[in-house]
Amino acid sequence: MELVLQYLKRKVFSYPLPASIIPELHVCKSDPWDLPGDLEQERYFFSTKVAKYPNGNRSNRATNSGYWKATGLDKQIV
Repeated sequence: MELVLQYLKRKVFSYPLPASIIPELHVCKSDPWDLPGDLEQERYFFSTKVAKYPNGNRSNRATNSGYWKATGLDKQIV
C-alpha cells in the first residue's frame, strides 16, 4: 500500500517523490544480474512497457543474452 500511495501515485501525477530510492529503467532490456540492488532482497523499479510490435499488445522482453519469461497474468493496479 505504501508503494502505491507514496510512490506510484505520485509518479503518475508527476508529483515530487518522498525519496529517489526507486530507480527508473527499462527492466525488460536488462539482464537480471545487471539490475541495481542486492540480489537477495526485493527490488522495485519504475519501468515503461515497450511493445514488441507497433500495433500489438505483446511486450518486448528481449535482452542481450536471452529474454524475460512471462509467468502469470497481468494484473491491473487500481
